[in-house]
Amino acid sequence: MKMVLASEEWKCLEAVLAGRVFMLGQSELFYGYDPISCRAQLQELERIMLNGSIASALQTSQKSMPSYHAKA
Repeated sequence: MKMVLASEEWKCLEAVLAGRVFMLGQSELFYGYDPISCRAQLQELERIMLNGSIASALQTSQKSMPSYHAKA
């Protein structure tokens, strides 16, 4: 993952340049596609995006392998 984040391709993405990338430190949460997992995923995304808690999301992401989602 460090290679991706350090790559020129990543750094040139519009969402990255505009600061619209949310790093989530709960990769296990985004593994399943069943209804319960989907609901938990939506709740977590909603919490981060609506509360503007990007800083806390970044702190959480440092604890485990993050999942990356760019908002277009």
